[in-house]
This record gives sequence, C-alpha cells and structure tokens, in this order.
Amino acid sequence: MKPIEVAVIGTGWCGGIRAQTLANHALVKGLHLAEVNAPRLAELAGKTKAKTAVADYQELLKKTDIEAVYISATPETTHYPIARDCLAAGKHVFLEKPIALELSEADELIKTSKDKNLKFTIGYSQRFNPKFAYVRQCIRDGTIGKPVSALVSRHITRSLGKKISGRVKLSPAAMYTSITMRACSGVTSTGRS
Repeated sequence: MKPIEVAVIGTGWCGGIRAQTLANHALVKGLHLAEVNAPRLAELAGKTKAKTAVADYQELLKKTDIEAVYISATPETTHYPIARDCLAAGKHVFLEKPIALELSEADELIKTSKDKNLKFTIGYSQRFNPKFAYVRQCIRDGTIGKPVSALVSRHITRSLGKKISGRVKLSPAAMYTSITMRACSGVTSTGRS
C-alpha cells in the first residue's frame, strides 16, 4: 500500500482522536484539517503537525493530493452535505455515524460513491468489537439458528455521558438506542428512546 494524504473535517472529541491517530500512521504522508472552532483547530494543527489547517472544509476539497476524508463534524445535520461535497470532489470518505438524517440522502451518498468508484464507509467502531463480530458470524453461519428478534443496548459511563451531552442537546438516556430485528419477516426497525 502506498502512503496517502488524508483530511479530517471536524476535530472535536472523535475527530481529534482520528486526527492524532492518522498523524502517527505510517500510511499517512500528509494530514489536513478543517475545523470551525479556531482554538481547537490551532491546538490540533500543532499536535498533529498538519500540512493544512482551515476553517472551511471546501478549501480541502480543492487539493488534488488529498485522497481520503474523515468526516467527524457536528451537528449530525452536517454529515450529508459534507459527505456529498467530498464524494463529488472525488475523495474516499469515512463518515462518522449517522450517514444522514433522511433515507434519500443516504441512498444518494451510496449511489454517488458507487458511480464514482469511491470507498465510502460509516464509522461505527463496535462492528470491530470481537463480541459483535462473533455474533455476526454465528448469525451468518447458522450456529445460533434462525434469529427471530434481538435487543442491543449500549450503556455508557458518566464521564462519557458528560462529554456527549456537552456537544449535543440530548441526555445520555435520550441517546439510548435499541434495535429490534424481525428476521422472520425480513423487517428491521430502529427506535430511540
């Protein structure tokens, strides 16, 4: 694999972790940052020795040497327009969840990535958790039989809840997500309480 230049749009809590990890990765030959919070941008640019640090992500899309973009921007309403612009500019995209707020927007992003032969993935790190990978494999190979329902819940610590509630107007309890799958009927529904 050849080293590439990457950008991170949004350097808050998750984006900051991504930027610092990328800055130290052997396959990243140049890091570029976009962040609207000027003090945070300056802080991360210094820590990561970013080649570019700008407030407007559109400036990064003009750079032909940037091949991939990590989108960690908030609020979540910005995910679709930023991802759309990055894909239109011919960049591979790693987008923090959620993909979009409307199904039609998600479909458009997927179609654009396929039409342009670009890699496009949603960052949900739990899918790499060995426990979740094991359950997925058991479902696929039939080890546990035919699932008829499943309930998944995620409990967070108070300190993580404080970090999350500091960036959005939802309490940790409101962010609780449960998923119900009705495998028999092929219907999947997601609910937030």
